[in-house]
Amino acid sequence: MSNELHNQNKSSPFSLRLPDSMRKELEEKAEMDFISLNSAIVMRLARCLREEKGHAA
Repeated sequence: MSNELHNQNKSSPFSLRLPDSMRKELEEKAEMDFISLNSAIVMRLARCLREEKGHAA
């Protein structure tokens, strides 16, 4: 799903500053899921946006 989501639309580079502790947690989760850090972030952002959209409806 993560690669499908990442490749679904044209993507562009985006710099993001994260607290070290958050980055470490995301890296650990990405490793557990056998995905890249970028895919882990995209996947979580997409889930959050879907949930917010669902609550707004």
